[in-house]
Parts: sequence; C-alpha cells; structure tokens
Amino acid sequence: MQPSLEKLRKFFRLEHENKYQNTAIIGGLAKMLDYWEGEARADGITEEVIQAVVSRLRSYEKISPDGRAESLKGLWKRIGDTYPEAGQKPKQPQPQQTQPRPQQQPRPQQQQQRQQTPPPSQEAKPEGQQSAPRPAPQQQQSQPQQQQRQQAPRQNPQPRSEAVVGAKHSQTPAALSAALTVLQGVGPRNAESLEKLGLQTLGDMLYYFPRRYEDYSQLKPIQSLMYNDVVTVLGTVQSVHTRPIRGGKSSVIEVIIGDGTGSLRISYFNQPWLSNRFKEGEAISVSGKIDQYLGRLVMNSPDWEPVEVENLHTNRIVPIYSLTERITQKWLRNQMNSVITYWAPAVVDALPETIRRAAQLVSLGRGAHSSSLP
Repeated sequence: MQPSLEKLRKFFRLEHENKYQNTAIIGGLAKMLDYWEGEARADGITEEVIQAVVSRLRSYEKISPDGRAESLKGLWKRIGDTYPEAGQKPKQPQPQQTQPRPQQQPRPQQQQQRQQTPPPSQEAKPEGQQSAPRPAPQQQQSQPQQQQRQQAPRQNPQPRSEAVVGAKHSQTPAALSAALTVLQGVGPRNAESLEKLGLQTLGDMLYYFPRRYEDYSQLKPIQSLMYNDVVTVLGTVQSVHTRPIRGGKSSVIEVIIGDGTGSLRISYFNQPWLSNRFKEGEAISVSGKIDQYLGRLVMNSPDWEPVEVENLHTNRIVPIYSLTERITQKWLRNQMNSVITYWAPAVVDALPETIRRAAQLVSLGRGAHSSSLP
C-alpha cells in the first residue's frame, strides 16, 4: 500500500479509537491535509481520491460523531474500490491483531503431523513396542510452542500495541522521518552540513532547541540608544558605502539609517553582496547590540529585514542556534520556522487524552509548535 494511504488508515483507526472526537491530530483531521496532499500526489494517488479525501476532511469537524463514523467508512470504501490493497475497514485494528494467530496455528499442527508420522515407521521396525518414546515427541512439541508464544510478541509488537488506547501515540509519523532535502532551499550540500549538527530528518529539527535567546523586542528611537543596549531599531536607509580594509584583502559595508530622531551606522565585514541588498529610501528593521567606534554609536553585523516582511529575526525574542560551516542563523531560523509551522501538529503524544485533560497539559505537538517557534 502507498505510504500516504497507510498514514491515512492509521489516523482513521486512531480517530475510531477516540470515538470520532476529531482528536487523532492536534487541530482536527483537516490539519493533516497541509502535508498529506503533497505526499499523496508524490505516491501517484489519483486526483479523484485526493479530492474526495480533501472534501470529506474539510467538513469533518462540522458533523456529529455518528456522521463522522459514516463519513470515514464511506471514504475508505471509496479508496478501497480504487486501491483494493487498502482494504475496506480502516477503523478497526482487529485484522492486525489476528494476523499473527493464523500464522502460528498451522505451525504446531504441521509439527504435530510431522512428529506423529514417525511412530508408524517405528512400529514397523523390529524394536518391539514403541509406546515409551511417544511422550518424548509431546515434550518436544511443547518447547517449540512455548518458543513461538514467546517470539510472536517480539516479532509483531505494533499490531498488539495499536489495540491499546493511547499506545499508538508513541509511534513517530512516517512524514517526520523524511530527509531534510524535502524542504525548499535544502539541497544535498546543506543537508550534509546539517547532518554535522545531528539533523537528518524533519523530526530531528523539531527537537533541535536553541542554545540561548536574545530579546530584540525592545524598540527604541535612535536618539535614546545607549552603549551595550540590545535593541531593535526601525529606520530608513540613507546611504550605502563599501570601502576596502587590510590593504584591500577585505572590505566593510557601511549603511547609515535614520528614523527622524538621529542616524545610526551599521557595518558588515566581508559580505560584499549586501551592497546590492540595501537600497536608499528603503525602510528596514535592524536588531543587535550597540557598540561604539570613534565616539559614535554603531551596530556591527546586526540582523535585518524589510519592515513589511514578517519579523522572524527582529523585533521579537530571537532564538540563537548552534551552527556549523555554510549554515547561518537567519537561514536556519527560516527553515526551523517552516518545519515547526507545518510539521509540529503531526507530532503524536504518548499520553492519552484523558490523562492530559486531568493534568491540564497541552499536547506534545501543540507544545512544540508554541514553545519552539523560532
């Protein structure tokens, strides 16, 4: 079965276990459409099936639990008509529980038949009565049976755990094990660099926490800035200049911004491409630490962005991550924002919903989304 259909079946089964309360995914089943549609198309699922899933799940929260049960039944039946391998009963975990049993039952019977065949051949031998050796095969049969009983749960732990309410939450969704190259802007080279930080999958990024935070939420006018302040300043670019240093081996870009109360110089070392990024008259937001040079207040290599862009790096509490070569703070924060926004809701919680409610705890996926958002 295609991975996207297998994932759909698991969420439907979990929804059945939760009595159709729309709690299989944080925020409701419709949340899975944010990433499921792309996976389904990548698996070659027909557009008719994809649109049927989308339309049913979009309106899922508006109908009653009884109506939800019928809706999921009908939807899976339609999927089964197109893909027979998907089966016809997505909500029942019983088929997975009973699968190991028919495989175990014929084995003892075959062993009994094989072990019962020697006595006739032995009776034909001139060794006399063979009644004494018969208990030995029975003892030999009991040992394989015990071994099979002990090995069966070890070989198939997942089908049995899915029958227990809440046990399925401990399984990591297949999507979170995807390689980082599925992210826009992450190619093989960047993926190799991220691997040095221990980041190989989307799930790894969700659990990669900042080493510290900087508070850039304190906005100040330029005339009120003080040495050693860590602030965010909004201003308009007045001039951009590039000058060589160290005998022309390096360069520094000096940008002057003003906000009506004064002007501030910001400097960037050995980043010549930035000279084309700053445009005179453009309003930008810069965040960093105020330093002093030749009696004037300056900012060295601050984070910046146009004020009309969502403030991911300035004017807020900003996470600071551990880095490696070819990876910058700004680039990594953008990638973390994308991963957390779209994939944190897919994290399932090991705690059953009843325990979370009793302890007044948020779900793991919701907590990851709210606390780890860069």
